[in-house]
Amino acid sequence: MKASAYISVIAFLAIFALNILYGTVALDMSEILAVIAGASDNETVEYIILQSRLPQVLTAMLAGAGLSVSGLLLQTIFHNPLAGPSILGVTNGAGLGVAIVTMLSGTTFLCEMQNGPVAPIGVFLAALIGAMAVVLLLVFLSTFTDSHLVLLIAGIMVSYLISSVITLLTFSASESAIQGYVYWGMGDFSLVPLRKIPWLASVVLITLLMCLPMMKPLNALLLGERYAANLGYSVKKMHVTLLLLVGIQCAIITALCGPISFIGLAVPHITRFIFRTDNFRMLLPMTAVFGSIVAMTCNLTCTAFTETPIPLSAVTPLVGAPVVLYLFFSRKV
Repeated sequence: MKASAYISVIAFLAIFALNILYGTVALDMSEILAVIAGASDNETVEYIILQSRLPQVLTAMLAGAGLSVSGLLLQTIFHNPLAGPSILGVTNGAGLGVAIVTMLSGTTFLCEMQNGPVAPIGVFLAALIGAMAVVLLLVFLSTFTDSHLVLLIAGIMVSYLISSVITLLTFSASESAIQGYVYWGMGDFSLVPLRKIPWLASVVLITLLMCLPMMKPLNALLLGERYAANLGYSVKKMHVTLLLLVGIQCAIITALCGPISFIGLAVPHITRFIFRTDNFRMLLPMTAVFGSIVAMTCNLTCTAFTETPIPLSAVTPLVGAPVVLYLFFSRKV
């Protein structure tokens, strides 16, 4: 297990470095090393490395960690191996909030993201409300059924309903707002400029740190809500706290990067498979690490092999779909 942890850290550093070294624009290794050493006099290369590739890989790292931990928490809370921010409609709920603010207000979301102040706070709050509304709806529905499949279908139906509402909103939106929203909806780690990375990092890292004291209660929750309650833990308070953290993480990541599917679903299972453990003392931090690795790998796939970046939404299903099929055919669902 320790060897796997060391290999994971090495893989993390390697993928991070590859995202800096390779992209849609081919650069000489000497130029890249000069920028890293602070000895470059080429402003174009400096801009590509420091203002494009660096914020992009940092965004992917943070988003992957946040979404993966969110998926892990949702799978534990709902006792459902197919729970995840995108599958259960949490990401779509945040997307609906973004659609309402950007389309009905007539603003161009991409311009606000790139040129606005710290962040379009209205967009973030709308995304938070949308994500939390879906989470609370799923909690309400879970009180009527113990079936994993029923709850999964409910989440999918909620996603379809939200997609219908978003489609209706496009009729009253301006052409520029629709174009920006459609581009944002493809998912992209390059939407966050370097000066706004600290804002994203502070929200994601604080919510991840708040999960650390919950590792022992989460281990108890794996054995059943009644067992956790007998140990003195307030299951209801635990659910509310964790769902709030999930909602905040999904809202900020979705608002800034667009809807990113499957990472939150797939990475927790990949981590369990590699480390062969359900102990949250190992599972939670390593899920964050693997989430960053997977997200950075997806970003590298989108940018390193073509002159035009591939939409992120075309790459992440290549990670998630095999995991879903594995869960079905291994009869874990």
